[in-house]
Amino acid sequence: MAVASLGVQSATFDFANIADGFASSATLDSYTGSVGPGPFTGELGAQAMNFSSGGFALTATGASTAGAAYNAYLDSTWTHAGGGGQGGLGVCATLTASLQCSPSSDDNVTLGEVLVLEFTQKVTITDITFINGEHNPVFAQDAVFGLIIDGTNHGPQPLTNPYNTSWSGKKFSFVNDLPNADADPYRFYINTMTVVPVPAAAWLFGTGLLGLVAVARRRS
Repeated sequence: MAVASLGVQSATFDFANIADGFASSATLDSYTGSVGPGPFTGELGAQAMNFSSGGFALTATGASTAGAAYNAYLDSTWTHAGGGGQGGLGVCATLTASLQCSPSSDDNVTLGEVLVLEFTQKVTITDITFINGEHNPVFAQDAVFGLIIDGTNHGPQPLTNPYNTSWSGKKFSFVNDLPNADADPYRFYINTMTVVPVPAAAWLFGTGLLGLVAVARRRS
């Protein structure tokens, strides 16, 4: 609460908004194979995508759990009977010449895939929204994702919407490796993500400690 009350900067990456073709505070500034200056909008995939929002920057990439290079993929909104019609950022193994996913069903983080988000500075993810393979927020009760932060494995995390646990680091890997779970209620996109800078929070904590030290010295 103290961090928020002192106006520490936060930024939201709305991947669904970018995929739907709307420029917002979060933008896709460049991607592998892009021509000309960004920001770019619309549904597409690339080996690397560079996003920015509110002074924060990240690169999104995709991979297989075996280490093969895949593509990050922005999937746009769509609706169907019983679906929520929400899009987001996923992974695609194979792209067409027009940067579309082939097959189209592989545009989320499916079994055996990893979505990697690497920031240019250390951040705390304060809020993240997942969408399932059918573009709605309802997951199977036993659906989980693997989370690796800066090389440290934090084990399986529940796939819920919204996901309300905060994590700090620079490089976040979201893994789908749950056995026998290659179905839409277990697949996921990242719809939106909000971050704050870790150094600001650390600075506030540090200045608080310095203040306590100063008070102790005066008393002594």
